[in-house]
Amino acid sequence: SETNSLKEIYTATGRIGYLWTPQFLGYLKGGAAWIKNRNSVYSPAGALIESASFYQPGMTAGIGAEWMFAPNWSVFAEYNYMWFHDDNAQQFTLAGGAQGEVINSSQRVQTVLVGVNYKLHWDGPVVAKY
Repeated sequence: SETNSLKEIYTATGRIGYLWTPQFLGYLKGGAAWIKNRNSVYSPAGALIESASFYQPGMTAGIGAEWMFAPNWSVFAEYNYMWFHDDNAQQFTLAGGAQGEVINSSQRVQTVLVGVNYKLHWDGPVVAKY
């Protein structure tokens, strides 16, 4: 048998939004995404025969909102959809350079992020106080 498991997600995105009120921001985001998968092959008896990790490039798009509930503090929630398509990903190279496996994969990932932000004011002078 063979398994693929998602190990890591990386994104590089930009966002554009609209300030509905002085405290509420709605935004759309989009950009590039990468995932790290681990592919493992097992014998019929269940013993691990071979295993390797590989990266797949993809795209991401999302929507979110941020609300400032106190000076310097905000909460946010966003939904992200990521899609990855990789043709002919070489997984293993056998002794002598022979190709061990080629797989075609297409994956979709959906995430929901919720968090709290604190804004640091780096725009003013730094003053040491003793």
